[in-house]
Order: sequence, then structure tokens, then C-alpha cells
Amino acid sequence: MLLHLPVREVLPFVGDGTAEAVDDHTCTLTAGSWSWGALAASFGRFEAAMEVIDPPELAEAFAALAARYAAASPARGTGPSGPAAVSGAP
Repeated sequence: MLLHLPVREVLPFVGDGTAEAVDDHTCTLTAGSWSWGALAASFGRFEAAMEVIDPPELAEAFAALAARYAAASPARGTGPSGPAAVSGAP
């Protein structure tokens, strides 16, 4: 994963992954997870522009999450609303 953040901002949160500087404003982050979707969601915590370097399954997981999040957005008028939607309760 290529993150458009300085490595110093990423290192405190990599856990058992690795982060390496590309330049002063960009770094690579390598991590693992029990599923591609969980890994994609974990990268979202950085709230920064990012690019999937490899593998294609991770890019597919980002696309699936993007569609799921867009469908859940009240701004689109298609997602659930109310306390259950906010708390994650069924």
C-alpha cells in the first residue's frame, strides 16, 4: 500500500506491519489481516490518499468497501438511518 503520509505519522500505528519512507510525504505500508476486506478497512484509519500497489484482491476489497460505505451513506438516501444504523445493531 502506498500512503500519502510521512512515515513518521504512520509508524505509531503499523502494529505488526512495516512502514518505509518513499519520500518526505509518502510511505509504503505492508500489513496482513484475516481477510482482504478487513485489511482494506484497517488502511482507512489513516484518512489519507492511498494507492494499492499489490495484490489485486486488495484493490477489489477497497471497491467492495467503497460500494458498501456509499450505500450506507444517508446523503445518498439509500442507507439505513436511526440509532441502529449508528450503533451497528441489526
